[in-house]
Amino acid sequence: METRLKHRDLAAVIAGLRELQGFDAGASLVQRMLKITGDLVPCEMVTYGKWLTGGNDRPWNFRFLQRPASESFRDHLPALLAHIHEHPLFEPMLQQVEQPLKISDLVAPRKFFRTGVYNEFYRRVGIQHQMICVLPKLPDARVVLMLNRRDRDFSERDRQVLSVLVPHFRQAHNHAWAQASIRHRHQGPESGFASSEPELIEAGADLKVRQISARAIRWLQNYFPGDCHGAILPETLTAWMRCQSWNQTTGEDLLLPPQTMLVKNETGLLEVTCRSHSDGSANLLLMETLHDPSAAVAQGASLTRREREVYRWMCEGKTYPETAIILGMKPRTVHKHVERIFRKLGVENRLQAERLGWKIKQP
Repeated sequence: METRLKHRDLAAVIAGLRELQGFDAGASLVQRMLKITGDLVPCEMVTYGKWLTGGNDRPWNFRFLQRPASESFRDHLPALLAHIHEHPLFEPMLQQVEQPLKISDLVAPRKFFRTGVYNEFYRRVGIQHQMICVLPKLPDARVVLMLNRRDRDFSERDRQVLSVLVPHFRQAHNHAWAQASIRHRHQGPESGFASSEPELIEAGADLKVRQISARAIRWLQNYFPGDCHGAILPETLTAWMRCQSWNQTTGEDLLLPPQTMLVKNETGLLEVTCRSHSDGSANLLLMETLHDPSAAVAQGASLTRREREVYRWMCEGKTYPETAIILGMKPRTVHKHVERIFRKLGVENRLQAERLGWKIKQP
């Protein structure tokens, strides 16, 4: 017999959905989902988890956010990853089940208590019962909302509450991920040159460099000044790499493509992507995008917006008539802007002005 929600439960669910719809760009959707779920379905812990699969549907890492936070959960995560294939809810998660599902839906408690995943992980963190809600999968990741209890199993009332909430969670999650991805893609310079060819760094389990190119060393020295010494990775970078192994993140970072560091300086943007391996070693992929070569010069010379536009196209090799057509102005107006640009830059001709931009453009 199907359980129907009581009026007070429906009213609480509606209030939670209003709270979900009210989140803005400055708030974390993940935090909001955890709060709403924990308020409506009492439990010891609610966890938003991303199983990083690398596209082969087999997890190699796990990122999570939970309410309330548990140090014991994080400390024992290696055991969960090692035994996750024994979890009764693991295959349903991979199959993207639509409805909330409990461990007890699939196996009897006694059988679950004899598994390695229970004895090595859940018993140590004080969890006996779990219900999951599968959210839309992301590229290279499976996403799940996990509700955990110590003593009492989840009821049909709890399942019905989640059945009402989850479709709205999925829709909001898709929307938030799309927005976060767009912001992530546009985090670089507004007008940069095409990104350079990437460089690969190989590091061992001790994070000591096994293989690195001269250009990669130059990039690290440029973007981590004072923190990079030869082929030794900067401490800032190695500290970040250690955090990637078992990462507890807050806010919308969980919605972004995993394990990417963006480092900016006055000349451009360095994107560092990390892929850890089961033996503790890691590969770093580095890619640099340079700013518009005229931007730094223009900023230092206090050029106006129109002067910056003219100077940019000058550095791109455009003639004055071509620049006039591009910017929608008369050639004579372009000449007037160029005269002021020369005066502000302290140069006498176009070649000298362009050389200032070329110096910035050189890698």
